[in-house]
Amino acid sequence: MANYRAALAPTPLIASIGTLFVATVPETGAKLWERELGASPGRIALVADAVFVASDGPNHGDPSVISVLDLATGAPRGVIDAGIPLKAALTHGAAVFFGGPTGVLAVSSEGRLLWRATLEVMRKSAWSLDEHDLVGRDGAGRELWRIPQRKPSSGSLLATLFATAQRDFDT
Repeated sequence: MANYRAALAPTPLIASIGTLFVATVPETGAKLWERELGASPGRIALVADAVFVASDGPNHGDPSVISVLDLATGAPRGVIDAGIPLKAALTHGAAVFFGGPTGVLAVSSEGRLLWRATLEVMRKSAWSLDEHDLVGRDGAGRELWRIPQRKPSSGSLLATLFATAQRDFDT
């Protein structure tokens, strides 16, 4: 049988009921905290001692907002305007990655934007599709790289090695 490392500390069960988040003790159901976010969550990720919630915009295709909450108390730590709709989330190490049809962004476990890669309109067109470049930028907005002439997609996919539970080969 495979051995897996145990979690370092008990992790609450976090339930989303509409726009309300409730954290409970999984074994007893005792409420730890509640937080009203005011928008429906699209994706949720836990990293270190923080909860990351990407909330959908009010209309289909609107940009998402990422709320960063303290895992133990539910207290807000910050908000990040994603600038794009987010449909996927993945944790890896001390970072959370969010992706959508028009880009991807990385956020540190402290809630700081590390980098983003998004489609940027290069030329508007009244008759055909706008022309876009996929542009990578650091957390301060400085351009890191550019891939010209990309088109928006209808989905997103995030993958990285060791992003899921790994066997504990030390024991």
